Amino acid sequence: MKITGELLKSERLRKDLKIQDVAYALKLNSRIVTALEEGDLENLPSKTFIRGFVKSYADYLKLDSNVVLRQFQEEMGSTHPVPRSPPPLPEGAQAPTAPTPQPTDHAIQKDYSSGFNQKNTLIFIGVAVSVLIIAGINQVISKYQKEAQLSPTQSDSNIAQSTAVTASSDSTAAVNNSTVPASTDATTSASSADSTTVLAASSDSTQVKSDFPALETSAAKPVEVLIEAKKDVLVEYSKGNSTAFQKMSLKKSNFQIIRSGAGLHLRISDGSAVHLTVNGISKGLAGANDKPVQVTY
Repeated sequence: MKITGELLKSERLRKDLKIQDVAYALKLNSRIVTALEEGDLENLPSKTFIRGFVKSYADYLKLDSNVVLRQFQEEMGSTHPVPRSPPPLPEGAQAPTAPTPQPTDHAIQKDYSSGFNQKNTLIFIGVAVSVLIIAGINQVISKYQKEAQLSPTQSDSNIAQSTAVTASSDSTAAVNNSTVPASTDATTSASSADSTTVLAASSDSTQVKSDFPALETSAAKPVEVLIEAKKDVLVEYSKGNSTAFQKMSLKKSNFQIIRSGAGLHLRISDGSAVHLTVNGISKGLAGANDKPVQVTY
C-alpha cells in the first residue's frame, strides 16, 4: 500500500502536520501512523484494521475517503468476501431437473421439523461467530489506541524504582537549594513565559536526588499538557495549587496528557527526558540533561 501511504503523507506535509499531531488526533501510536505512510505491513495489524485506520486518517486530513479507500483496495484487494455463485449455463441450455417424488404425510412433517431445527442452528452459529469477531476487533483496536496513551497507574515495583529518583536527600547526599533559570533555547527548555525551576543533582552518580523548593503560585487557568517521553523518566504532578503530588513512570516514546482547570505543577526527574506541549504549543525539552526540573503553569 505504498501509493496509499504516499497519498496520506503528502497531504499531511501539505497541511504542515507532524506525525505526533496525527497520532494524538487518531489516538494511535506514532509508529502505527509512520507504518501506514510507509506501507510497512510488518508493523501493522490485519488488512481489515488497516482499512479502518486509512479511512480515519483520510477523514482527519479532510480527504475523500472513498477515493483513498479505492486506491487502498487496488493495492491490497477487497476486505469483503466475494459471494460464490454457480457458473453460468451455456446459451439456450436449461438446468437439469430431477423428478421429485411425492412425499408421504409423515415424510413432509419430518422434513419440516428437520429444516426448522437446521435453520435455528445456523442462526445461532452465525450470531455466536459475529459476537466473537466483534469482540476480537474491539480488542485489537483498543490495543493500538492504548499504546498512544500511558495510564498513570503503574505497578508497585515501577513506582518504587521511580520514586528513588525524586526521593528527599539523605545524610550522604549534598543538596543545592539554589534556583537556576531555565534555558531560553526553544529546543531544550520551556517558554520564558512559564515559571521553570531547574534543580541541581547530587554527587551520587547512580541516581538523581534533590529537594524541590516551595511551589510557586500557578496561574489558576485551564491548561492541557502533552508529555512525550524521550527516555524512561519519573513525573510528579499536582493540579491547582495542591501540594499533593501524584507519581507516574513514563517509558521511552510514550505519551501522557494531563488536563487541569485551575493550573498545574510538574516535577520531572530529568529535564531532558521529556518534551512538553502546552495548550497545543510546543515548549521543547523541559530542562537540562540529568537535571531535575519543576514547572508551574
